[in-house]
Amino acid sequence: MALVRRGLGRVALSEGRYSEAVTLFEQAAASASGPDAAYHRLWALDGLEQARRAAGDLPGAIDAYRQAIAAAEDVRARFRSEEFKAGFFGAVQQVFDGAVAVLVEAKRTEDAFEISERSRSRALQDLLRGRVAMRAGSDVIAEPVGRAVSAAAVRSALAAGTALVEYHSTSDRTYAWVIRRDGV
Repeated sequence: MALVRRGLGRVALSEGRYSEAVTLFEQAAASASGPDAAYHRLWALDGLEQARRAAGDLPGAIDAYRQAIAAAEDVRARFRSEEFKAGFFGAVQQVFDGAVAVLVEAKRTEDAFEISERSRSRALQDLLRGRVAMRAGSDVIAEPVGRAVSAAAVRSALAAGTALVEYHSTSDRTYAWVIRRDGV
C-alpha cells in the first residue's frame, strides 16, 4: 500500500495538487511495513519534502528531509555488502542535495553546510572502506570516519584572517560557503 500511495503522491505532486500529495506521502510513510518498510519510508519522506516545499512549507520540508536522511542511514545499515551500500548511497545523494537546497532557501546556511558535510563524510567513508577491503581482503572492516564537522567547529579552528571555501554541487546548482572565524 505504501508503494501505491507514493505513486499517487508523485502524480498529485506533478499535477500541482500539493496538499493532496502531502497527505499521500504522509500516509505512505506511516503505512510502510514489512521487510522493505524503511526503504519505502525513505522515498515517501523524500516525496513529502518535495510536496511540502512546493506548497511553500519550508519548515515542514526541512523536517521531512531530516527524517529521510535518518531513514536512509537505517536502510544503508542493513546492507552487508559495501558495494551495495556505496551504490545505494549514490542514489540517496538526491535526498542530501534537496536538503541542502531547502536549507539554503530557508536561509539556514550553517545547517545546509552541515548536511553537505554529512553527505561528503558518507561518500568518503564508503570510498575508504572500499579501498581497505580491496587491499586487505574482504574480511577487513573499516571503522566509521566519524561525524561530519559542524560550521561552528570549522569557524573556531580557523585563524583570524583565514577563510575556507566549501562547495556542494548538484545537477543544476553549485552552492558555496565562505567560512571565517566570525561567520559563514
